[in-house]
Amino acid sequence: MKPGKVYLKIFLSFLAVLIVTEVLIFGLFLIYAGRPAKEWAERLNAAKVVLVKETIEEIINEKIQLEPEAPISRNESLNRFIHRFGDLFDAKVWLSSPGGEVLVQSFDGAVPEQIIEEFTRGRPIGLGGVRFYPHKSHRLSGLYAALPVQVNPAESGQLHILFEKQWPTSSHDKSFVWGLVLIGLVIAILVMPVSRLITKPLKELRRSAIRIAEGDLSHRAPIRSNDEIGELGRAFNSMADRLEGMIRGGKALTANVSHQLRSPLARIRVAGELLQEKFMRGDARSTENHLKDIHEDVEEMDRMIGQLLTLSKLDIHEAVLKPEILDPAAMVQDLMDRFKPMMEQKSIRTEAAIDFNGPFCADREAMATVLNNLFENGCKYTPEKGTVAVRLGFEKTSLRFALTNSTTRTLSREQLERIFDPFYRIEGTAPKGTGLGLAIAKKVIEKQGGTINASQSPEGICVSFVLPSMQAPAA
Repeated sequence: MKPGKVYLKIFLSFLAVLIVTEVLIFGLFLIYAGRPAKEWAERLNAAKVVLVKETIEEIINEKIQLEPEAPISRNESLNRFIHRFGDLFDAKVWLSSPGGEVLVQSFDGAVPEQIIEEFTRGRPIGLGGVRFYPHKSHRLSGLYAALPVQVNPAESGQLHILFEKQWPTSSHDKSFVWGLVLIGLVIAILVMPVSRLITKPLKELRRSAIRIAEGDLSHRAPIRSNDEIGELGRAFNSMADRLEGMIRGGKALTANVSHQLRSPLARIRVAGELLQEKFMRGDARSTENHLKDIHEDVEEMDRMIGQLLTLSKLDIHEAVLKPEILDPAAMVQDLMDRFKPMMEQKSIRTEAAIDFNGPFCADREAMATVLNNLFENGCKYTPEKGTVAVRLGFEKTSLRFALTNSTTRTLSREQLERIFDPFYRIEGTAPKGTGLGLAIAKKVIEKQGGTINASQSPEGICVSFVLPSMQAPAA
């Protein structure tokens, strides 16, 4: 399976960080661990040479005296001693004549003249009467010393001791480097499943998005974590919920609009046919009545289309609020006066409790729309000789309004929540309007940061809202 781009980015990022980390570790080791270790090794080697300086000449003379007839280069005792000395000190040791000829050496091959020349180019250090030549470079480090020794009564030679460490031939350094490489490989291998674990929920989220795009609106992305990816998944599901609700709501709205428009259109068609028939008969009085019916149906359709446009503007946030200082108490009183004839026609009694004496800032047109829709709804659904109770108050910086209409009906919680849905009507009630008034009121209140709800009370059904005051416009 081809790895995704996010997976490759995560894997390569981990790998880059790992490589940089290992390089830094190795560099820090060389600076803070390797250098002190080398310096300590140099001091230790120098101390070894100083300690044996006093006795080395006696031992060499003793070994020579054991085989006085043999040349120094063939003296077995001296050869064994020099080899043992080199092995013990982990160094290259050789004995040379005054002329520089190598007499005995502890190692195979030629004397490393180039290395000696490189060492002796540096500044010597005196310690215990011995001149040491320390050396450090990117490929070689160590210590060199030459001790004068008397090989016979007539000749004096030199005992050469070379402690060297070539980079990267040292087994310890090689082990350390290969250890870092091995650790890096192990971590890189472990990063692969970790990267897949991180990208797996993203792939699931992508598959969910494709399924929803293909029309499966009920599908939701699986959430298995509480991290940022889990939060992204929850936000995605929340978006899917809203999209599903909007799409289903749009379909329901289209169906409801079609149904609502069909009735007045059917009445207009029938009235038109009757009008044509009456016109041909010359019945002027009946013709006037049918024209009046057609006019009322056209008015109803125009009112419904206007409310639909208002609802659509609120849904797409096109409506712009214009806050201004207003008097809600006066607006409520004006509406009570306007709806008074309708209430008197049904013998509806009104009760008002208005306790509002502070300035309030809101959109005047939006506020008037909400109050008008609530009053109109209350008058329509209050039975004859019923009661409409209005309460208006102010708490802190919010306006509180409630309208209760007396009714013997008891609504369920679901019905109380759904009365704010477009075109929703309670079963058993006659259609007295478009079914959009409360839906528009809810949109307007929520757009201004308020809340609206319906509740059942002993007095009847109460629709109330809380609306915070908006910021007053600058003078």
